[in-house]
Amino acid sequence: MDTTRLSEELLRLGEEFRAGKLTPEEYHEAKKRLLLAPENARLLEPPPPARAPRLEEPRAAQAVLEPPPLTAAAPPRLQYHRFTFTGSAGEFFRIWVVNLFLSVVTLGIYYAWAKVRARQYFYSHTFLAGHPFEYLAEPVHVLKGHLIVGGGLLAYYLLQYFAPEASLLLMALGFVLLPWLLHQSLRFTAYNSAYRNIRFRFHGTLGQSYLSYFLLPLLTPFTLGLLVPYVRLRQRQYVFGNAALGATRAQFGGEVGAFYATYVVAALMGLGVYALFAVVLFASGGLAVLGGDFGPLVTGSVFGGLFLGYLVLVLGMLAVQQHIYASLANHAWQKTTLGKLRFVSNLRTRDLVWLSVSNFLAIVFTLGLAIPWAKVRYTKHVLDHLAVVSYGDLEEFTAAAGKVREGSVGEAAADFFNIDVGL
Repeated sequence: MDTTRLSEELLRLGEEFRAGKLTPEEYHEAKKRLLLAPENARLLEPPPPARAPRLEEPRAAQAVLEPPPLTAAAPPRLQYHRFTFTGSAGEFFRIWVVNLFLSVVTLGIYYAWAKVRARQYFYSHTFLAGHPFEYLAEPVHVLKGHLIVGGGLLAYYLLQYFAPEASLLLMALGFVLLPWLLHQSLRFTAYNSAYRNIRFRFHGTLGQSYLSYFLLPLLTPFTLGLLVPYVRLRQRQYVFGNAALGATRAQFGGEVGAFYATYVVAALMGLGVYALFAVVLFASGGLAVLGGDFGPLVTGSVFGGLFLGYLVLVLGMLAVQQHIYASLANHAWQKTTLGKLRFVSNLRTRDLVWLSVSNFLAIVFTLGLAIPWAKVRYTKHVLDHLAVVSYGDLEEFTAAAGKVREGSVGEAAADFFNIDVGL
């Protein structure tokens, strides 16, 4: 059994214990048996320490000069830490309402402060090994980025009316600048995020960003979409593989085969959804033909069949989308290491589908008032399915040398356009 399988088994035992399927005694006994199994014990053994050559001393002096024998150092203990989110919908609702009101009253100026305040709430209520995360951005810097991006959008809309050709050129310029904006956004977010007073960093280069988010996507249509899984792999490699906590850089070992397998399964799911959609429409059409005069009963049945067909299509394609997200997210996290840390993620498609549908219905039927509840619920679900496995303590990270000030223009652009950077 490798460390990935061992960590997954530990995660499964923890979930069964929290669900009440195991008593505390049964949980600790099962965990002990798992860790002490012969195939797992060797995973926990540290490499033997190198022994320094020993100089021979005269026999008369050995009793005086020889120190007492040293005991063997204890092997590093495998530690398992879950991410936990302690925020509540009620608390965040009050923050959200105030942020919304002040943003409207100030014509959007307060939005920079609202964004920082909301992120600080989510960061401060996200814990790992008993310590919260921190969001350190200054609202004034975020405001500058929003003003620049907002000015560009205003110029685009004005040019659409007064100089349509110039607006097309401005839109093309925006697409060309997109990788630069993403690069700046990742650097800004990382630098203003911290754990145990140590800031994160992002070491990706601008050239890597243009390759992953501009050049490779441009080639995708010429491959009839066959390049899409590889593009997604390169984008996650850019995001995960260039992150760092202080002076410790992350390593990403994602496999292209896993990405292609995910999209093959998604394609088969999509074909099944469209086949079921066609069956429902065919059945509705057949009922209409048999009805002949299209009476009220037949008409109602036809429209009911059409509604059912489109419901099947929407839910089916949502399942395909969430399958891709869950599979790629699980693979990316599990193939990422940060020093002695490795990650475990076990998101499931059916859970994400139910979460998305129920959140959407709650937002619609409450006219948007359930948005804070939906955000808290989604964040808690994702973090509940993410954990860290480490050999030793989490206190071995050191801050990176030097001070860097990152611009907020990319962060503002990513926020305005809701850009997915591959997380």
